[in-house]
Amino acid sequence: MSWERTDYDEQSPCACGKGKIIKHSYYEDDDWGRNRSGFTGIEIQCSDCKAKYHYDSITRHYSCPSWEGNGFYTKEYLVPKELKIPTVITAKTIFGSGFEEDIVCCLTKKDLEDAVIDMQLNKYSTRVQKDQSRKIIDICNKRIHVRSLKRIIPILQEIIANYEQYEWNPVTIAEYKQKEADEIAKNESNIADVISKSYELHFSR
Repeated sequence: MSWERTDYDEQSPCACGKGKIIKHSYYEDDDWGRNRSGFTGIEIQCSDCKAKYHYDSITRHYSCPSWEGNGFYTKEYLVPKELKIPTVITAKTIFGSGFEEDIVCCLTKKDLEDAVIDMQLNKYSTRVQKDQSRKIIDICNKRIHVRSLKRIIPILQEIIANYEQYEWNPVTIAEYKQKEADEIAKNESNIADVISKSYELHFSR
């Protein structure tokens, strides 16, 4: 099915108030109920603002149900020509890619060694005593559909033997997150600095 397209212009006052900013926009939809929108160009119809500014925008993500939007919002600005709004840095949320990494990411080597002893002593997944044992059983059940300690224990013993080869563990993740938090804070400060020197646009048809 082809997309049906509607082109239209939106406008916003400029920074000095003597002219306006034109955004050439479009909206498309199809017979499947899908839709998309965007714009093809920006015109700064003010000689003073055109000499001082350029168009820039910043897009951020927010959590919301799918029926309330796509989870993104964009703010648009006239930014001084010598500046640019930095790209937003977001925190890394996924470390590793397999079920072994899931285990290593949340448990220290000693946690795993204690879990193996717990499993060997208690023999059944319903009888383990330690929280880390239950966490491991839960991960194995979700990721590889295994709850049998006879199958889990050899997996853990191999992970323990190769523990130092995994990139992510509780220590390396904590170090990464601290460094990442510092970078995000610096980035947000730079964004705020540029925006404080810019003029926010508010487009309407």
